[in-house]
Amino acid sequence: MLYVAIIFLINSCSQDKKEWKNTLEINSVQAYEEYVDKYPDSKYADSAKNRIWKNTIAMESINAYEEYIDKYPDSKYADSVKNRIWKKTISIESIKAFEKYIDKYPRSAFVDSAKIRIKDLTYTRGALYAIGVSFTLDDAFSGEIKKLYYEKDIVLKKTDGKKIRAICPISLINDLKGGQMLEVEFDKELNKYKVIKVIEDPK
Repeated sequence: MLYVAIIFLINSCSQDKKEWKNTLEINSVQAYEEYVDKYPDSKYADSAKNRIWKNTIAMESINAYEEYIDKYPDSKYADSVKNRIWKKTISIESIKAFEKYIDKYPRSAFVDSAKIRIKDLTYTRGALYAIGVSFTLDDAFSGEIKKLYYEKDIVLKKTDGKKIRAICPISLINDLKGGQMLEVEFDKELNKYKVIKVIEDPK
């Protein structure tokens, strides 16, 4: 019986090593996950888990990061992955992305920042007047306005110095001058700001 047990152990280790070699050649998240599921106590299991992490990071995808967190919530890399999800969310810079982040990670340290960014993207015409927010043409464009360029978008500067881009209707092109205050609102469908009108007297 002892002899049989030893032979079984040798064969098992040999098969483990062979499959690990094959897994390295495939070098995919799925292959490493399948290996860990099949050989959870293997001496290569920790290495496989590390490679799952490295391959996930290499994808640079929010979906890949979120899938990793869902599968390995207690991983030592969990916090790092969540930070990467937040950075990716910022790069998307859309209301929908920030709302999704808050819904999925309500206890995250970045929730307050996400709420602020949503508010920043959802100024309505009423809010512009109510909180005294105004926009002016960027100083760099305060000279002669080129009609063809501004038919698509214009660069605006908020009173706090932050710059944004906004779509401007052709009908308003000839009325724009440097230093003017403009009424702007955010179009959720287009995910862009739109110039509503030139404010002659903001008061």
